[in-house]
Amino acid sequence: MPKVEYDPTTNSWSLGPTESDLQHLARALRWLFRRQEYINYSPDHAAEAYQDSSIQFVQPPGGRIRAPYQLLVDYRQWPSNWGWGTIEFAEDYCFPGALAKHKTAMIRQFERQNLLKKGNQRALRVLRCDLRRKVPHLVVQGAFYHDQVGSNLTLDFPFATPVPVGDVQCRCVREWDVVQARGNAKHLPEFEESKLANTVGVAIGMTARSRDGRLYWLRRKRSKTVAVYPGMWHVPFSFGLAIDEHSRRAKDIKSLIRFDLGVERAEELGGLEYSDFGELRPLALCRDLARGGKPQFFFELPCLVPFEDLRRKAVDTTSEFAGKIETISNGEEEMFSPELACFMLLKLLSGLDQAG
Repeated sequence: MPKVEYDPTTNSWSLGPTESDLQHLARALRWLFRRQEYINYSPDHAAEAYQDSSIQFVQPPGGRIRAPYQLLVDYRQWPSNWGWGTIEFAEDYCFPGALAKHKTAMIRQFERQNLLKKGNQRALRVLRCDLRRKVPHLVVQGAFYHDQVGSNLTLDFPFATPVPVGDVQCRCVREWDVVQARGNAKHLPEFEESKLANTVGVAIGMTARSRDGRLYWLRRKRSKTVAVYPGMWHVPFSFGLAIDEHSRRAKDIKSLIRFDLGVERAEELGGLEYSDFGELRPLALCRDLARGGKPQFFFELPCLVPFEDLRRKAVDTTSEFAGKIETISNGEEEMFSPELACFMLLKLLSGLDQAG
């Protein structure tokens, strides 16, 4: 539960994470420092890979723990009339030929592991992100899920044979993207420099009150047979932005996300009605450093029905989750997904709410 502090020099009050909060997150994130098969999720690995970039990690003051995300846009203190930003569409993305063999091999491997249940869906890629008076303007492209399998989702899986860029023999996709963008300098490529799929992710953390009035942040365990964060505690609701004739008509980020929101909510939170939820609140636009800097939105969705009813009614029709929605509580030994951890940090550091 966040602590309240008074600063006599400014005559102001603030909220911040308690020692218990930080210890809980530190325990839940220990798994990040164990290398996974396709991606090294460690924030330290991202910091080393992009050490020549000035990256603002999502982290509490002092950097005792940090989530592997670069904060691009912080919506938490924005006036409600600012909106979320604007978009424009460019020509579709062309996957780089240098990674074609790797992509083919990874698709076959994912198919053998039954990790491509949704097939090769159309997806939305960010080509460029401009900040216009702090408000994001995204230039986006059409891409495919298989493009992500061949790049952002298998960044640290070794190439069968090194891929040359000039006189550098690159050993994995992460190294290749850095070198092709900036040579030997270890910079995180800007969106327009990167050749990865960089499809847009949307993570929606949820809050709900119990019948006796306590406010909870919620979590949900991922299935062990998904490509991303298998078997981990995750935000209850997340998706990659799709692209179709409806989304191509969108001129702003809010409209773009709302096209997908209704469909995905019906699939992952079946049994609940639109009226069971409050207004979707934007928290941040980040770059997911563990996955090569792909764009990731974070939102909060308040549930208006008691947690007990939410837990009973919510049904996942996609088989992406295992079990019921649960509350987040201190003291347990858990494995949190980076997205769940980032959501918690964004909320803990915002000073906007208190969790029960």
